[in-house]
Amino acid sequence: MSDRGLSRLDVIPGTCDAAGIEWLDRKILNSHVGRDDYSSNKVANEFALFAVASENAYAEVLDDGVLAENIPRGSKRGFLVKDYDPRWQLLQRLHFENGLSFDVYYKEEDAELPASAMMLAIRGTNEGADDWIYGNIPWIASLFSQETQFETLRKEFQKIVVSKGKGQKRPYVFATGHSLGGALARHLAEAYPCTSAVVFDASPITLETTLTPRMLGGLVIDIVERDDELRVATNWLADFSRDNDYVKFRLNPVSAGNFQHSETGFAVALPRYVLDCRARGGSCEIKDSDPGVARARAVYCGNPKNSDIKKSYGVNDLVCR
Repeated sequence: MSDRGLSRLDVIPGTCDAAGIEWLDRKILNSHVGRDDYSSNKVANEFALFAVASENAYAEVLDDGVLAENIPRGSKRGFLVKDYDPRWQLLQRLHFENGLSFDVYYKEEDAELPASAMMLAIRGTNEGADDWIYGNIPWIASLFSQETQFETLRKEFQKIVVSKGKGQKRPYVFATGHSLGGALARHLAEAYPCTSAVVFDASPITLETTLTPRMLGGLVIDIVERDDELRVATNWLADFSRDNDYVKFRLNPVSAGNFQHSETGFAVALPRYVLDCRARGGSCEIKDSDPGVARARAVYCGNPKNSDIKKSYGVNDLVCR
């Protein structure tokens, strides 16, 4: 038992298909321009799915379990994972008394990703004290022998993965989240095999060092805003770095002078990056035939078949014309 209230790790039995981590590693390689540099446009194209899912995790839930689509802090109508890539099916949202909340997506194998996969989109800090007591400053909960969000997440993660497994083979898991949600996602990637994380402006408190043993082999893609006011302590780090299984990209999707620690602003900016690049034509590093272009257009500009297209983020944006 550690001094931070985390129990010894229970490792999930079984194996997963290596195609999951290979798919994610290709996304990293596709983001490169040369050996030691990267393109912000390509990063946006490769990882917009996870940004949209992380943004959707903040949206409210209707009584029937469907994500609300038109609330101020949550997702606008049409800016959902299903609009970006309908292959990822939302199975359920789980919410707990200590404030932990996350969405569970599932995708069958296909030519692009030849392995069944799950995505857990974990909500960041919401209104109220629970996310601070049980998540951002988990030692407070531990002092009173209360279960932290990190502990709850590990327990529920094991149940979900085992339920979707096929025999001894289980789906590869991609954990994603923003801020506190990103810290929780990183924790999962270090806690379990066959699990990687794509995180946005993640909190530095991940409790990774309390895991015994720590799992190796998963990837952590850390995407941060250069001018994020809450990440100024790390701004001296290089724009791009890769150290074994950790990759960091720094972008600047929100204009200076605006508060940047916002997942909605971050998530909306990534598909726009892609469309703005294509609007420049031949100088764009992303080919028009890339499926990410059509996905960015669908989620940012809106689907013409959708009667709510006038509510899309990019309805008056030149990149949508």
